[in-house]
Amino acid sequence: MLDDIFYTHGRVRPHERVLCWFPKYLEYFLNTSNAMIGKSKADSDCLAIEHKLFLGIMAVSCYRCDYLLTILEEQFVQVGGNLEWLADGL
Repeated sequence: MLDDIFYTHGRVRPHERVLCWFPKYLEYFLNTSNAMIGKSKADSDCLAIEHKLFLGIMAVSCYRCDYLLTILEEQFVQVGGNLEWLADGL
């Protein structure tokens, strides 16, 4: 499973390594993150990638998970998300 993650993303993040101890949770995490960033077969593309990532940012910030928040914010900026959304919110 780690090989697939590495070949797909070019790296294995620490939280993915931890989730390898819990393969079912890792599967759920990967399916959800793939659906959010548009790599799922069932993806309907009803939202732009930056909107999907911003929804993820809002969800993660509710649980005060700074590590995942930082990852999502980086991805949001990489796809051209509006920096004012991160600074000021909607």
